[in-house]
Amino acid sequence: SGIQKLLNENAAIELSKIKIDFSEKKRRTRKVAKGKQAPTKQEKLAISEPPPDIGTTQT
Repeated sequence: SGIQKLLNENAAIELSKIKIDFSEKKRRTRKVAKGKQAPTKQEKLAISEPPPDIGTTQT
């Protein structure tokens, strides 16, 4: 029963780690969704750069 107790404790620790990790990711994505007013670097580049001509090849 001692081994079983250890296994249960380890499982509980692993689960709590996963929960913490998940909530961190959730919080991060929420922040990104909130701060959507300012365009990202890629969006800024797309705005400032004229689109390449479709017929030409880029080097």
